[in-house]
Amino acid sequence: MWPSASTKNGDDPTLDESVSMGVLGALDSITPAERVAFVFHCVFIMSYAETAETVGRSPVACRKLATSARRSIASQPTRQQ
Repeated sequence: MWPSASTKNGDDPTLDESVSMGVLGALDSITPAERVAFVFHCVFIMSYAETAETVGRSPVACRKLATSARRSIASQPTRQQ
């Protein structure tokens, strides 16, 4: 079966909702401090120094928090449909 025109363009509401729920679940599984470091560094591409300045922690602490968040998210089982 060929995908419809809307899914060819990436406009699949079911997939969009599934991805959104997966991201929210992954972010909910980490601590608030890990979440901030992960989002600032990995999503907004801020350096650890910029992240540290923003959140009031050292760059080393931010690196450790982001690393811990990545490991926690990566270790979560994937959901099969």
